[in-house]
Amino acid sequence: MLQRLRSIVSRRSPAFNGRRLSLGALRIAPWIVFGPITGVMSEAAIAAFRKRRPLLGWLVVLANVAILAGMPLLTAALLARQAG
Repeated sequence: MLQRLRSIVSRRSPAFNGRRLSLGALRIAPWIVFGPITGVMSEAAIAAFRKRRPLLGWLVVLANVAILAGMPLLTAALLARQAG
């Protein structure tokens, strides 16, 4: 997936094409919004839904939500343990 992202960024068209630019922005959006870990998972979920594999897509979404919710909880638990 990272290689696909690199190919999107490195691909240059001879003329300015707004459609290509917007499609590239949509492909990079999960990385910008969610960061490097969950951005990869968001892109995998989108790819699964596009390939008509909804169960896999929803499993990736659930794992993504668990990671997003778990990081602050884990950080708080570690800080509480260190302080106490």
